[in-house]
Amino acid sequence: MAVREDSVRRRPGIVVILGVGAGIALVLAAAAPGGEALPEEPPLAGLTRDLVVAFTGDQPERCVFAAPGRELCTWQLPGRLFGPTDDPVASGGVNLICELPIGVSADLFESSGACRAHPRSTPAGDLPAVSAAPPLGHQPPELELGNARTATSISHLVGDGPKRCKTRRDDQICDWELKRSEVGFAALAPLARPGPGPVRLRCLLPLDGSPRRPSSCDVRRLD
Repeated sequence: MAVREDSVRRRPGIVVILGVGAGIALVLAAAAPGGEALPEEPPLAGLTRDLVVAFTGDQPERCVFAAPGRELCTWQLPGRLFGPTDDPVASGGVNLICELPIGVSADLFESSGACRAHPRSTPAGDLPAVSAAPPLGHQPPELELGNARTATSISHLVGDGPKRCKTRRDDQICDWELKRSEVGFAALAPLARPGPGPVRLRCLLPLDGSPRRPSSCDVRRLD
């Protein structure tokens, strides 16, 4: 990997990760475990999959269709995220989720992508009880999921890209699977029946890039 801990620079509210040896810098909004994601960063002009591969030093863990001419790719990187107080948010690795163009068009801005970094795991002391209700003051998970209407926004909500997507004629079915140690588990677990196993989020998403319909997602416990 072309990323190491000393290549992480800290600023209030964002994370700046520098590609080692590539001469590339990416500014990434970061979401703390259990907190709301920051507003979407605008696309970076000319940001493509090749540029992110040069930055990370590796191919993405997986990519799925996001919208016409767009793909959603997930990289799993070592390192830590830092919060506004300069303290580590999490040290269990980083999921870098990028919505990127498929190929490059003549318009660099229209073809550019955007990335966001998420902690991969929740510290052991912050793990919720198996059937715990959301923390006081936390937005109900039903509302959070209802506001996430695309593969990209759902992925940023749970902190990981889909494990798989099955494409059909007019739509695709995408699955996110989260273990109890993963950050997005706390947001989804209250929507599934109680139990010790991981949870699976399955959503039906239009292929034309339009927002999904209400109630088009299902959360189930995997035993």
